[in-house]
Amino acid sequence: MFSLTALEIKIVTYLLTQGKTHYQELMTMTGLSRMTVVKTLDHISEQLQPHGIQLVRKKGDGLYLTGDTAQLLQVSQQSQTSELSRVDALTVLLLLQTTPLTIKRLAETFYLSRNALQGDLKQVRQQLIAQQLVLKTTHRGLVVNGMESQKQRALAAILQQYWQGFESPATPQIFKLAAPQLFDQGYLQHLMQMTQLFLKTYRLDYTDYQLKTLVITLAVMVQRLQADQVLAAPTIVKPLLPVTRVWLTMVQEQLAVTLPVAEQQLLDQQLQALQWQSRTGTSEQSQQILERFLRGTLAAEAVDHTLIRELAQHLGETLERLKRGIVIHNPETETIKKQFPFSFERAVQLASQLCDQYQLMMSDDEIAYVALHFQSFLERQAKTHQISAIVVCSSGTGWMRLLRQRLMARYESQMTIQRVMTLAEFQRTPVSTALIITTVPLPQATAKVVVVSALLNQLDQEKIQLALQQLTVIQDPAQPLLNLLDPTAIYWRSDLPDAPAAIRFLGQQLIQRGLATEGVLVSTLSREIFSSTVVRQTAMPAAQVNEVLQPSLSMLIAPKGINWYGQSVQVVFFLALDHSAQAVLPEIYQGLTQLKTTAFVKQLVKCTDAAAAYQLIQQQLTAAFK
Repeated sequence: MFSLTALEIKIVTYLLTQGKTHYQELMTMTGLSRMTVVKTLDHISEQLQPHGIQLVRKKGDGLYLTGDTAQLLQVSQQSQTSELSRVDALTVLLLLQTTPLTIKRLAETFYLSRNALQGDLKQVRQQLIAQQLVLKTTHRGLVVNGMESQKQRALAAILQQYWQGFESPATPQIFKLAAPQLFDQGYLQHLMQMTQLFLKTYRLDYTDYQLKTLVITLAVMVQRLQADQVLAAPTIVKPLLPVTRVWLTMVQEQLAVTLPVAEQQLLDQQLQALQWQSRTGTSEQSQQILERFLRGTLAAEAVDHTLIRELAQHLGETLERLKRGIVIHNPETETIKKQFPFSFERAVQLASQLCDQYQLMMSDDEIAYVALHFQSFLERQAKTHQISAIVVCSSGTGWMRLLRQRLMARYESQMTIQRVMTLAEFQRTPVSTALIITTVPLPQATAKVVVVSALLNQLDQEKIQLALQQLTVIQDPAQPLLNLLDPTAIYWRSDLPDAPAAIRFLGQQLIQRGLATEGVLVSTLSREIFSSTVVRQTAMPAAQVNEVLQPSLSMLIAPKGINWYGQSVQVVFFLALDHSAQAVLPEIYQGLTQLKTTAFVKQLVKCTDAAAAYQLIQQQLTAAFK
């Protein structure tokens, strides 16, 4: 079979459809230099010759194919290498490196133009965010930042997509450009058998995912050693479990390698988890318990099953570590706080409930990893452009099913139906959604409501379509934040000494204005103590949803600074949101990010009254969202 990359198949397809072409056309079509096009054609020619196909290159005549090209048409139509597998292979290569890789080297490795590579790298960044990792650009090139254990987990998540059944991995040709030995079927099968035998001998319970992860971890370690890429030794070296020492002896003897200390510690972490799991129950049981907890905790939010499943898996491993006193450092915590404030806030609220449930403490580093799962969910939502909806029907089970079926048939690409419920269920269940489609009036609902008949007639369909259009298009991205901020709720105070005093002052203002309940003071103080919201010279304490009577934003400006648990803060944003703000939360937090820059804070503290401050905020948001 042909061993062609996605780019090479693209060129072959072009040659087949054009009949005859020239270098300049291929350069224009691919965005590559003439030299790279020539090198690519050389490789194509080498692959085609054994199959009786000639790539003819005649000066003055052009480039064309001769011979049995019918088999090439099939390859063109059913490409082995999709854009997705190329992005995955690129991610694998970056994860395997211990030193930065230049854009030039990556482009040459995958036969890509710089423009095409930049497009792929955007998708790589999204994949890494979902695994609590960050792709950083340095003066030496691109490097993945994060814990080595997270990198191993990310590799496993990608590579396991290409395992067919339990033992034989599919091997798209492009992956061999990234990691040849890692995709050697015989080699992986050998590691699989060796690992299974060991785990069964020592009666360690494992899931299919954990087994493959351990195998992939071993393959990566060996490849790193062969490439002379050794991980830096950890600052603290912990004693290895007896079972780990036995495993290391077996691995080193059978693979003829000597694993460095850092690699030994990584293997020990995985075996610790397996041993703990074997003593306390299966990981499937733990996963199910966590998923039930998460569904209950996040019931009022429009989250998908993917987020629940991935959070349960991540938190299961996190809780195991914390119970054993193992705490990890997150080098990107501050970056995550600044770039993804909304996701971090949701992670803080979840972490607070988890800590109450399991009697544990989670650091900001751990919370930041959880925030990346929420951020990944938000980006999935943004990519699909679907509106979350709840259906309320009081006409019986049969009508409920029929209404849901008709809605999905008509609007599947535009909205996601979170739940179909009776009126009684709706009245006793807190919900968070952008749209409610109901057969009965709901005057107390805070989301957008469309009243329809159970038959969903033409008029009903037009009403739903109009509502979806209104929810999908935000005419002015700055407006949601400006709608929250009343100029009279911008305060100047120079006599508030610390964070508790500032929170009490702003909370009292909300209570007096009828925007929050009395409980807002205690809950907001508790939340701030749990995890500080300080970013640069600003802080953003947030009220709990159940304490908010009407969404609002208050501001406190203190030019001389407030002592915020050891840091000096000049501007405090007090955010009070309820479920009615769900549809515009991304715009609200994007706007707040623009207001927390050092340059803007310097301008804001120079204002002498609320009108001037409000006008400056308007100007900043308008410029940011142009």
